[in-house]
Amino acid sequence: MEFDRLLSVWWQPKAPDREYTGQISRDPDGATAIELAGTLTGSLFPMHDPEPELLHGLGKKGPLFTSRRLTRSGAGMGMPGFATEVLRPFSLIVGAHVDEETIYDQALLQATFLSDWLQESGIQIQVRPGTDAQKGSAAVSYQWPTARTSEIAPDATVATWTSHKGEPRRSGYAINEDVALKISLGAAIPVDDLIRDYVTPLLDLVSFGTRRSNAVDRVTLRSPWVTRVVDGKSEREDLEFLTEWIAKPVQNPERPLPHHMNFAVGDAPMGFDELVRRWFTLYQDLRPCLAPYFGLVYAPPSYVDLRLVSISQVLEAYHRASKLPGGAMSKEEFAKFKKALLDACPAPQKEFLEKKLGYLNELSQVERNKPATRSCQGRAPPSPTNPAELFRRLHRCTQCQNAP
Repeated sequence: MEFDRLLSVWWQPKAPDREYTGQISRDPDGATAIELAGTLTGSLFPMHDPEPELLHGLGKKGPLFTSRRLTRSGAGMGMPGFATEVLRPFSLIVGAHVDEETIYDQALLQATFLSDWLQESGIQIQVRPGTDAQKGSAAVSYQWPTARTSEIAPDATVATWTSHKGEPRRSGYAINEDVALKISLGAAIPVDDLIRDYVTPLLDLVSFGTRRSNAVDRVTLRSPWVTRVVDGKSEREDLEFLTEWIAKPVQNPERPLPHHMNFAVGDAPMGFDELVRRWFTLYQDLRPCLAPYFGLVYAPPSYVDLRLVSISQVLEAYHRASKLPGGAMSKEEFAKFKKALLDACPAPQKEFLEKKLGYLNELSQVERNKPATRSCQGRAPPSPTNPAELFRRLHRCTQCQNAP
């Protein structure tokens, strides 16, 4: 949803009679701010007051807002004796007033390069020949693409989803298409679990396939408990989920060509069903190993050798996942060694020395590399320059029979 300084009214669910006027805004990076005329506690200096878990709001001419897990980011004075405060929500649900007990069983994910990755569209363009061989006309029509489905668990499916609408133009008629991945669950779950366990892995899959960060264009939620009556029938309300995502939206992004990607859906020989199913299994088993790659995809650091960072993080993840000894000494031996040093240290420097000793027992990167290399029968550590090979080797390492 797009809004910029929308006038609104806000209240806490536990005190619905105490309303606060204000405005809600969203910056280009996706961060939402709620500016209240007044303070929730009535204090002139609210910075140390408890922060609300939930706020309900009503925008001018709609819609309904539910703001979750707010943090206070500012306060000020307007007219003499008139205090204001600014709150930032962890996430925002647009379209209904809900509470933290509300559960959801459907979600639609739209991402920046999702249509490029799926490489399928229902927009059909046909050239009609004219009377003159040099002239002709173009006709645009829409044919619904075949939905592809993957059953990632007995009670969870992921399917492709499309919609379209036409717009008359001065020179003809245009068709706009929306493409999404639809998540359907047999049993409804809390919104944070739905985002963490299903939406985020799919976003990472599209980013891995397209080899670039994907911002969330829109996430639509549906709950069996949030409905409306239309023509005497009960229908589920479409709720938009907003939060400040890691990947920032790109204005007019350059569309990736197939050879710029790691792979598109059509390149996967196992097909959409098996691809998505395998991805969720891999994502669950190797999440600590995948995190370094996606950390660099979504937020690459400046002035840092990315290859070195990737190797360091992957070795750290492998070392911890393999449950190899984490210290140069045993915990008991290091505790005695640390105590002897602190006992001999002059009192003014004890606090400084204790902080410096905190990571002294950690193995160096060289030491971490030795058991990883041995367990893989002499194979070199995976190179992050080829992410597909990286994940293949990491999976082989975790299954290696010779791993200590």
